[in-house]
Amino acid sequence: MINRIIEEINVCMNNNCYLAALSTALTLPDVCGLAEYGEKAPVGYRYKSWIDKFVFEYDEGKYKDKFNISLGEVVYNLRNNTLHSLKFSVNNKNINKFELLIQNVNTSSLTCCDIASVRDGNYNYLCISVPSLIIKICDVVKEYYHNNKEKFKFLEDKIVLMSKRKARMFGLNVGIDNYFDVFKLDESKAKTKWNKI
Repeated sequence: MINRIIEEINVCMNNNCYLAALSTALTLPDVCGLAEYGEKAPVGYRYKSWIDKFVFEYDEGKYKDKFNISLGEVVYNLRNNTLHSLKFSVNNKNINKFELLIQNVNTSSLTCCDIASVRDGNYNYLCISVPSLIIKICDVVKEYYHNNKEKFKFLEDKIVLMSKRKARMFGLNVGIDNYFDVFKLDESKAKTKWNKI
């Protein structure tokens, strides 16, 4: 399931659907945080801790010092605002201005999460490259999932074809065993066109 979601994010990216890709990518650390820290840990803690530990392990210090806020907290705040109210923003008293930068993924000169930050006295400006953030999250999630599949036993595929379900209700066998076998992604659009970070 994780790999399929990442493939669908790639399709969105290759078709310039950056906001759909971002919204979906922002949900992946929720699942990975649950796998890493378990159900007993609060959702916010799991999300922020997983982001800080795995996605921004090498970038954390410079932004923590500048903004007095962790990147995990920034991304978690962006996730909450995006998924709950479609506000692509970060609410934080330490950040005066926040912007998301969308540029074509294939021509972008930005790398990693590319967080451009400017501190002018007490004025803090934070700009995040959307394609770079999506790529960074997806790459790390894919690697984490590959190395920790045993932690994801709580995931169950619950996607069923309506036609198959109806056919079973009437005792018919339509010969379809898997949703993903029927709805295959167009490989030409599913393949990433960017260089790995």
